[in-house]
Amino acid sequence: MKRLFLTAGAAIVAFSLSSNAALIPALDGYTVYTSGSFTGCWSDIESGSLGAGGNVTLSGYSVVNGTVASNGHVTLSGGTIGKLYAAQGYTNNGTINGFVDESPLDYAAVSSQLTTLSGNFKVTTGPGTMFQPWSGAITLQGNSNGVEELNVFTIDASQFNNVYNLYINVEDGDQVLINVLGDAASFSFNTVINGNNNQGENAKLADRILFNLSDAQKLDFTYGTFFGTFLAMNAEVTGQSGDLFGGLFAESYNGQNQFHINSFTTTTVPEPGTLSLIVLGLVGFIPMLRRKK
Repeated sequence: MKRLFLTAGAAIVAFSLSSNAALIPALDGYTVYTSGSFTGCWSDIESGSLGAGGNVTLSGYSVVNGTVASNGHVTLSGGTIGKLYAAQGYTNNGTINGFVDESPLDYAAVSSQLTTLSGNFKVTTGPGTMFQPWSGAITLQGNSNGVEELNVFTIDASQFNNVYNLYINVEDGDQVLINVLGDAASFSFNTVINGNNNQGENAKLADRILFNLSDAQKLDFTYGTFFGTFLAMNAEVTGQSGDLFGGLFAESYNGQNQFHINSFTTTTVPEPGTLSLIVLGLVGFIPMLRRKK
């Protein structure tokens, strides 16, 4: 009897730390997704695609190496798009290199999945220690035990005020979940992962870090270089300057950040198909338990 429940529990843990190609499979290859509108100016999504449940307005803003998939109208002024799907048509005063005939995204389903995932991350617990060694810096120290795991930190958004450097130290194979509490957050910091001051090295590690802002209504990237995925499905996001290596998933976006894909790849819940297999496996053991009784 005890052996049965240990086996089932191990299966659930294994699936909860399994890797996908994106935060959720539907967004494989997407650097940015908004459930509402996306407005970008004078920069670009350098790698990856853009998905938006609302209108997309690009002014001198390009998505050259990916697709723009919009459930609304797309307005392009002076930029370049690799491929375009626009459910409500488009206005082109730039360059569009190709078109997608059918919508590549189920916008309502994607938005729902991301919102649910954000809520699940909010109640996730795990090891990790935060401290502020000096004014203007926060250090997040992962657990050092030689076991691959998800290190979880809970930080009030106000603690990022006047923080200019965020240091994250984790073992190889570990990942970091940062639950940011509060209805508004403003980020103006540079991220240093495992002591790397090289942007390219930090960019390679960006898929290990997730900022979860499940309650935020507003998120502002004032300036800085950000490494990690930002999940803020209730937030209107503004971007004044800076590069983001990872991914952004939010309610809406208006700004001029440059985005580079390397999305966080660990989920805390099994996918529906996986969960069904677990349930069916347990059901299959019921007759055995009855016979044992």
